[in-house]
Amino acid sequence: MTVEISYFARVATGGLPIAADPGQDGAASKAQSISISTAPVLSVATPDGQTALSLIATEAFRYEYSPSGSVAATASSNYVSAGERFWLAPRAGHRFSLRTA
Repeated sequence: MTVEISYFARVATGGLPIAADPGQDGAASKAQSISISTAPVLSVATPDGQTALSLIATEAFRYEYSPSGSVAATASSNYVSAGERFWLAPRAGHRFSLRTA
């Protein structure tokens, strides 16, 4: 299964995340796809200068978000339902530890 992580560089009036380039409202400025299983997998570090990030997958998954990915995702970690787009405030240098639910 794959988890999609999208990073957004600024926020439009009304609070919707948008990319850094004009005319790209709602488009991610950076993105990554991470294949996960029952073993925890680390994302790359969150880029600097982002104002919002979202995660989404077709199946439920669990995550931890910590400096350098130092906290591994377990069966009791934060839960995201299948198909739910989950929003977080980004922290530069933090990494996700992800696994299936």
